[in-house]
Amino acid sequence: IIENHPSTITLDQFYRICHISKRKAKWLLENGIVPCQDSGKKTRRFKIQTVDVVYYLQQLEINPEEVQPPVGIFNSGYYNHEKVIRPITAQNSRSFKAYIIMKWSPESDLLRISDVHQLTGYHPMTISHWLASGKLKSIKISNKRIVAKAWLVDFMVEYTLNYPSYLSDKHKELTMHFLGNN
Repeated sequence: IIENHPSTITLDQFYRICHISKRKAKWLLENGIVPCQDSGKKTRRFKIQTVDVVYYLQQLEINPEEVQPPVGIFNSGYYNHEKVIRPITAQNSRSFKAYIIMKWSPESDLLRISDVHQLTGYHPMTISHWLASGKLKSIKISNKRIVAKAWLVDFMVEYTLNYPSYLSDKHKELTMHFLGNN
């Protein structure tokens, strides 16, 4: 990409390089996901460094939840994207953690990927990715990844705070039940 394009590109070039819609490209630039120089003009508004585009594409592969817009924000049926909120805040995260511990108290203290899937609703491949990247702590016992329940609880609280629009249905249900009881 760097060899085939000038050092600074336009919005038009950006969305074509990334194979995304113009609307999504504009959102990424306006929200600072991809750094750019914004002139505020109607035409040729954005100047984007090609190296920043390459970095964005790398992050998209390595850590997609960090650079993706909220799910469904560009769908025509997603009419209330302004109402994306963080249901769990730093102030009530301790209470949320205590709630999860209480809800999961009957569960074993050591969990396999299938157990984590049952508790959280996330796909086993997603869980494996979190384990491999170190986002979710684990240990290896007899060639199997094991997650301590306490580590999973910490991860769930952190994930809820940082990525509220990416929660699985089960995770949303747990969060909303907690919010309903408080």
